[in-house]
Amino acid sequence: MPCSLVKWWLFQRYKVHYQSYSFNQPPFHFTFGLFLLARYRSMFLLLQKSINTVEIHLPPLRERTGDVPLLTNHFVKHNAKKYKKSIKGISSAAMKTLNQYSWPGNVRELQHAIERAIILSDSEILQPENFILSSPKKMRSEIKIDTLNLEDVEKAIITKAMKKQFQYQV
Repeated sequence: MPCSLVKWWLFQRYKVHYQSYSFNQPPFHFTFGLFLLARYRSMFLLLQKSINTVEIHLPPLRERTGDVPLLTNHFVKHNAKKYKKSIKGISSAAMKTLNQYSWPGNVRELQHAIERAIILSDSEILQPENFILSSPKKMRSEIKIDTLNLEDVEKAIITKAMKKQFQYQV
């Protein structure tokens, strides 16, 4: 490894500054950093290999709708205790709203939404009005697409848009 690369790596890893006091002998902290690098290099490589050994695939929260009520109840209890609020639970309408949301930020977004609702709520039961979720365009589509026929999909989308905009009855 070139000397400049070693200096950069040591600075990034151990925040060691290399200042040359003489050309013959580098300062103590730089030599100690090189000693650590040489001594624990094999341990770093072994650790890096062991981290990449097991890979777990966890689908996004929008595909695991059964987990939303469990996570919601856990976060409500945890945050109610954390903020010393007397929140007893969540209404069924609010739970339905949370189940229909697509959760692009996964579990962390759900956690923050519940925490915000608990902080801003004055009642003992969380209602849909307590949750500040992003735009409704991120809500799950209620259109069931059973076919890949483009005409059927277009018809279903147009019908839904007309129902929403004009209260059109088909």
